[in-house]
Amino acid sequence: MSEQTPTNYNIAALSLELQSSTNPQKVAYVCISKNLEVQKHTYIQIDKKSNQLANLLVASGVKHEDHIFIYLPRNIENVISFFGILKTGAVAGVLFSAFEEQALLDRLLDSQAKIVITSNELYGRIKKIRHQLPDLKQVIVVGKTNLDNGDLPFESISNYPESFETVISSPDDNAFMLYTSGSTGKPKGIIHAHRSITQQVSSFRQVFNIQPTDNYWCTADTGWITGVSYILVAPIATGTTTIFFEGRFDPEIWYSIIQDQKVNV
Repeated sequence: MSEQTPTNYNIAALSLELQSSTNPQKVAYVCISKNLEVQKHTYIQIDKKSNQLANLLVASGVKHEDHIFIYLPRNIENVISFFGILKTGAVAGVLFSAFEEQALLDRLLDSQAKIVITSNELYGRIKKIRHQLPDLKQVIVVGKTNLDNGDLPFESISNYPESFETVISSPDDNAFMLYTSGSTGKPKGIIHAHRSITQQVSSFRQVFNIQPTDNYWCTADTGWITGVSYILVAPIATGTTTIFFEGRFDPEIWYSIIQDQKVNV
């Protein structure tokens, strides 16, 4: 993140775009699938793909501060979606990938979500409640081509340009949205402004003492504030290499990942 006064406070400009210009070939994410297949993604690759998604979203009619939700497991499309949404000036809503129909309905209905980006495995849950979501215009699905009328495969981003001019945002413009867990009542939506990046990066550096050569792993889900702050925003803004595991908790697998990927933070 630049020490100079930025001209654009959009989180995507202060993090992904900055790092893709200064560390383009550095590995941003080491993504490990449920089957333990490993793929590495550089800053420039993620920046270009998020530009393609931003172009797709604009072509789909997304406007400034529309609510676009991400309902995905911990995979690279999750990262691409978050930054692609921010680049358009829309608000990136995040959803825990284990949510089932009622939890989804509560949040998508209240937020008036316009688009949901999800996976083939989770698409069916959206379809079951769709008739109760009058504001939901489209679903973008990773890994599926047989879709309901109007929905799109995520992979169609390849049809769009790799360049995109990120919307200029002020520090107080809305950036991303999370809902409370609903333990004591209906979940409540909390919108965070673009200025939140300053605290996320500051706490990341001070608490974890991140260095350029570190291999870092935060095991949280991006559907919660820990994941947004310390998997998406702060690691990207600081040029960190992040381990991103799609699977669920298993001690033997986790220890093997730590060993194989040389995780030190």
